[in-house]
Amino acid sequence: KQDVLEGGIRVPCIVSWPGHLPGGRVVDSPVHGCDWLPTLFALTGAEAPANAKPFDGRDILPILWGEPSREFAERSLFFQRNRYAPVRHANAAIREGRWKLYWPGDPAALKKDSGRDNPSYLRGIVEPHWEMPMDAELAPPSNAPQPAPRLYDLDADPGETRDLAAEHPELVRDLAAKHDAWFAEVAAEWKQSRAAIESHDRAYWQGRAAPDPAELFRDFWQWKYAPQVTDPKSADPLKVFRGYWSAPTPSPESDERGLDR
Repeated sequence: KQDVLEGGIRVPCIVSWPGHLPGGRVVDSPVHGCDWLPTLFALTGAEAPANAKPFDGRDILPILWGEPSREFAERSLFFQRNRYAPVRHANAAIREGRWKLYWPGDPAALKKDSGRDNPSYLRGIVEPHWEMPMDAELAPPSNAPQPAPRLYDLDADPGETRDLAAEHPELVRDLAAKHDAWFAEVAAEWKQSRAAIESHDRAYWQGRAAPDPAELFRDFWQWKYAPQVTDPKSADPLKVFRGYWSAPTPSPESDERGLDR
């Protein structure tokens, strides 16, 4: 689950609907999790609200019924693994048919998963970037060296062991341009959504009594993975986990999980 290579994103999709869908078939066309919403809408006859944005996924009923569909086999599918702010070429991929272009991301930046190894672990959480290099000894993200993308032929090499980027430079450029156009669109959407959520949080808590976040965090959730983050002496919990929890403050008689004995 830590990357967007096939081992991290490819799972079997098993569909059963006795009396409706024909069984015993194997469909080679890849589908995406976002395809299920438009598919369920089509199955139930539901209609999206007039002001709703277009679905990211597609109705996969045609291929479930057994209809051949080249459109599904060759459409562009995008993958990103980011914790907080989206990062364009960090653990990202685009797939079209048999071809997949993969960016492994900057190793120094991806190392933020380990607080023991990365001195900027806390900074990577509280600032609006996670997988971008933020250590003092590294260059700014825009100038930091980035590993070149890798191109894989998933039909011939599902294990992604042979990088074919040097043999197909035009395909690499085409897939990279499509990925970057998609990324620009979803990054803009992400910024709008984040601004709306933060604005709502500020409006909701204005004039309301809030729980003590330090005590609530320290006692209710004993997270021992990264003490430099959870220890209230070295970090403000509100900067790590913003917002408030609808949870009771544990009593002195509670156990280490914050649950009453």
